[in-house]
Amino acid sequence: MKYGEEIPRSGHQGAGRDRGGAEGNPQKHPDNKTHHKRRNENNSVKSVKRSRPDATRRTWLQPHLRVRMVDNKYRRGKYFREKLVVLDVLDIGGRCVCKSQQGTILDDVREEMLETVVPKSVCDTYVLITSRGSKHAGQLARILEKDRSKCRAYLQLLADRDVCLDLSFDDICEYVGDVEANSHF
Repeated sequence: MKYGEEIPRSGHQGAGRDRGGAEGNPQKHPDNKTHHKRRNENNSVKSVKRSRPDATRRTWLQPHLRVRMVDNKYRRGKYFREKLVVLDVLDIGGRCVCKSQQGTILDDVREEMLETVVPKSVCDTYVLITSRGSKHAGQLARILEKDRSKCRAYLQLLADRDVCLDLSFDDICEYVGDVEANSHF
């Protein structure tokens, strides 16, 4: 090899370490997306776009919701599948403070670590509509009946008792706050 010749990058030695290289190195572009270049089975380079989380997207989390921890890596899995209560939502991106069943305060919880909880009992239980696409998002409702086989719940809004909704379990979350203090009760 002569001085000034380009060294071929093949095999495992130094592959993908150059900026904008062929194996998993991100490049920033003006369209606010991260581009990754990957090698496919034909050894040709393919660019893959990955969107960043949208900072303007509002979270479904609100205080007084009962949620379940689904991140098995959070604090070494100590709270995995445990029910928590949201005490405070820190930003619109979904960072929150929660309280465990033992009373431990967890202050570094993110929305993607949690899932909604649907109450087992139908009588005297209230839920918050968490569906982002619904015009009733953020409203309290009472569960009239549940269909576990279809994962659906039939709800009556507290704000307008004439409105009944049929929603998926994913679109509702158990509310444990004081419903009587709510202005719509």
